[in-house]
Amino acid sequence: MSAGRPEPVLDGLVFPECPRWRDGRLLLSDMPTKQVLELAADGKVTTFAEVDLWPMGIGFLPDGSTLVVSMEDCRLLRYDGDTCSEYADLSGVSVGFLNDLVVDGLGRAYASNTGRDSARKGERRPANVVLHQEGSAPRAVASGFEISNGLVVTADGATLVVAETEGARLTAFSIAEDGSLTDRRVFAELDGEVPNGICGDAEGGVWVASHAGRFLRVLDGGRIVESIAAPGDGDRLAVACALGGDDGRQLFLTTAHHMPSYEEMVGEAVDRTGRVDVVTVDVPGAGWP
Repeated sequence: MSAGRPEPVLDGLVFPECPRWRDGRLLLSDMPTKQVLELAADGKVTTFAEVDLWPMGIGFLPDGSTLVVSMEDCRLLRYDGDTCSEYADLSGVSVGFLNDLVVDGLGRAYASNTGRDSARKGERRPANVVLHQEGSAPRAVASGFEISNGLVVTADGATLVVAETEGARLTAFSIAEDGSLTDRRVFAELDGEVPNGICGDAEGGVWVASHAGRFLRVLDGGRIVESIAAPGDGDRLAVACALGGDDGRQLFLTTAHHMPSYEEMVGEAVDRTGRVDVVTVDVPGAGWP
């Protein structure tokens, strides 16, 4: 069970996505503002990077450099501490806008997508998961998702879990030596939920941010063992989550009142209801991201 109530740590955001804990600080993408923000342990907030076509998933290569999804043009950008440059172009294999990202301990970058892009705003197609690893061309490694969203690689590097937002489920795969995904299976059916961002813990559990307004800890097989209501004033979407802190037991929760539409994003949405809260949980984070 959680050790306390969520406490606010940052507000005034638009739609905070894909939080990641790294080297004593929290990174997150405030997608409509085109900023990747860095929240230091002392509460100071700075702009880590800017991405014109909307930042989303964040991952870390073995050399310590940071990858950020450029959503609309389906690229992975590599941030060198000063500027972002193209690391990989996934537009040829991604189905619609890129979404979340996880980079495992071998540097393999798995990216999800929405199944819809600006040219097909009214049409949703089955989404896929794309793999990029240095020395190889990007390729689709799984398909047929009802929006592929949050991604987790377990601590042993053997399993990838995908959140299917419109499918109301988590889907798991075994990871082959070449990074291919095999043995597709349901990790958890989540009827009535709308899973978005996810993160994994040291006992193989997965924390799920559900747009239905709660954060759920789910075990393989689908048993929900903990639920935290989205903190804040009124009806809020649970957007994403990350485990971090010095002991890995700080669960960062991102929420907002609504998801900006495509039209709002290109019109520079200014509804700043997004926030980040943190709560202490019993089981520390493990695996990737």
